[in-house]
Amino acid sequence: MTSRATDDGGVRWKGSAAVRVPSDGVVSLGMPSTGGSYTGPNPMGLLDFMKPPKGSDQEAFRSFLS
Repeated sequence: MTSRATDDGGVRWKGSAAVRVPSDGVVSLGMPSTGGSYTGPNPMGLLDFMKPPKGSDQEAFRSFLS
């Protein structure tokens, strides 16, 4: 799974999670991630672990969270 967002400065942030799809084909955000931006169960992981591209300025996003 992938999450993407663009901040006010035009910087594109991205998060990802790899999950094992059960035989019924139903995937839940609460399933443990086996790779990507984080590992383990974390329903908010796709958002919590989003990162901007390497070399971009993260200060605008950090000040937004404060």
